[in-house]
Amino acid sequence: MSKKPLSRRDLRSKSRRRQDERRARARAERERREAERQAAARSTGPMGPPPGRARKETPPRVRRRRLLFWLSLVPAIFVLSYGIHFARLNATFARAEAHYAAGEYWDAYETFSEMQSPNIAEPWKAHFNTGTAAYREDLLFLAEVNLDKSLRLVPEEHRCDVQTNRSLVLEAQGDALVASAEAEYEWAVAQREAEIARLLGEPYDATLFELDYLDVEISSYDRFDRAARDQYLAAEYFAYAAEAINDPACQTPPPPEASQSEQEQAEQEQQQREQEQERLEEQAQEANEDRQEIEKEAASDPFEPEPEPGEQPEPGETEEERAAREEAERQEQLEQRNEDAEEQAEGDGDGEGEGDGEDGDGDGGGGPPVSNW
Repeated sequence: MSKKPLSRRDLRSKSRRRQDERRARARAERERREAERQAAARSTGPMGPPPGRARKETPPRVRRRRLLFWLSLVPAIFVLSYGIHFARLNATFARAEAHYAAGEYWDAYETFSEMQSPNIAEPWKAHFNTGTAAYREDLLFLAEVNLDKSLRLVPEEHRCDVQTNRSLVLEAQGDALVASAEAEYEWAVAQREAEIARLLGEPYDATLFELDYLDVEISSYDRFDRAARDQYLAAEYFAYAAEAINDPACQTPPPPEASQSEQEQAEQEQQQREQEQERLEEQAQEANEDRQEIEKEAASDPFEPEPEPGEQPEPGETEEERAAREEAERQEQLEQRNEDAEEQAEGDGDGEGEGDGEDGDGDGGGGPPVSNW
């Protein structure tokens, strides 16, 4: 049995029923969500507003109070953290001071170094104590670096204390360089003699010859150069030490209300500083003179004979003229020796010479080769 086709009115009514069903389902979904929202609002307790009641707006005065409360926490937290850090610094300083008093300078150096990083109050003291402990441990470079940092941070009233210790470190640096220069110079002199012996085929001390990091032999001239450079640096360090020991910050006169004994003590300290400055300046001058002697020794010809004690340069003759005259005399003596050797060779070897010597027959009786040095 075939279905009867729907009329236009039936189709329109069917479409309206479908639309009504969709609207009903959407309305039911909205009601369900609203019921869930209200149930969630009721479950929050007294903090949430009651269902169906709007949230009250917070008064401006309350908002300002809340803002001030949270802002006041920032400096409070900062002060609290700084107090904890300051207490930790005091404990660290006590441990470092105990190590220093016990002669444990390496432990004191490490402990004082821990106080450098976030130290806000008097940061120069951490570098000063670290440099002093490094100096007592013979860590001269680290002592110099830390005392230089302390000098840049120290206030004027404590500058003299830093400069006094810094002068001791700089002087120790100069003494170490002088000792190194003397050792290099002695090695260079011995190695030069060994180089001459090796060149002449004579026995020599092979332990005097060393290689650098490029596997190149270190010559005696290189060692002379090292010795001269060390003396130059030593002179610089002595000059810096002389400048530091009598810094203008250390020349402050005593106050007028000081007692007689205090004034005399200040004068004695100033005299002592001036004497130390003169001594260090003399050491710098000696180091410069030693450097010049080393450079002169390095530039000299090891095969040139030393001048006789009575030989003196002609009056009015400069160094260049004297050197040129000595070179001409040396060349003249060399030519004379060569001529004598040639005449001796011609007189001894004119014929074919059937000699009865131990070496058998020879064409001529030439002597040993003549050395040009």
